[in-house]
Amino acid sequence: MRGLNGQRAWISTLPQMRHTWMEPPKTLVTSRNIENNRVHQALDTEAGIMLTACPFCSITLNDSVKSFEKGDVIQVMDITELIVSAL
Repeated sequence: MRGLNGQRAWISTLPQMRHTWMEPPKTLVTSRNIENNRVHQALDTEAGIMLTACPFCSITLNDSVKSFEKGDVIQVMDITELIVSAL
């Protein structure tokens, strides 16, 4: 296949690589949208801790709390951290 400049172009047909070649649709709900919504919901309840059992969720929720600069208001914890702190 030839690219726009006449040189050879390689197009990935692997499903996991497909997303590196194209922009996601505007209607796609990303984990960033979900985590921001969850942090807003938790802040509305005036909770001091957001608890999760998912390592990926913990990372993304922490990122969201930091982006809102609300680390002094709410803390994201893994359930094992909460259990250890209670012992």
